[in-house]
Amino acid sequence: MSAKILKGITWGHTRGLLPMQAIAQRFSELHPGVEVDWQKRSLQEFADFPIEKLTSSFDLLVIDHPWVGTAAETGCVMPLDSYFKADYLLDQCDNSVGGSHQSYYYENHQWALAIDAAAPAASFRPDLIAASDKALPQNWQELLLWAADGKVAVPAIPIDLLMNFYSFCLAFGENPFESEERV
Repeated sequence: MSAKILKGITWGHTRGLLPMQAIAQRFSELHPGVEVDWQKRSLQEFADFPIEKLTSSFDLLVIDHPWVGTAAETGCVMPLDSYFKADYLLDQCDNSVGGSHQSYYYENHQWALAIDAAAPAASFRPDLIAASDKALPQNWQELLLWAADGKVAVPAIPIDLLMNFYSFCLAFGENPFESEERV
């Protein structure tokens, strides 16, 4: 009897592919009639390629949290809370980084599990700071002065801009999209 082969898609990074391959190997050891073939795609495709198109070619998906709205709206993936026990999902929530687990919860369903967390981080080049006549910014107003002088760079692809917008909303004490009248 030939093995049942499930196709999975993740992003093309060590953090995205290697854990899935290790899990697939162990799963196949425990379930000899099933193999999982994980494929990878670029990080940009991970962010931009429509989830509903992936489901026509793949059985298992590693997705980014902005896709949960599409998952709920189109029904292209099954909500995990229909298959996993509530105590398991609560444990995942309690042991995930920040709001990672909750970012996959939408319309009263859990659409994915948080297996990785990414967050923006500020960085600087000490050599450029040392050569500058300004001290390293210590607050938002000082950072804006640096930006006005062209000394600040921000990732600007659409998904990065969206996530930065959400971060700014939260940093200024507002949860985005909680009101019908205002973002």
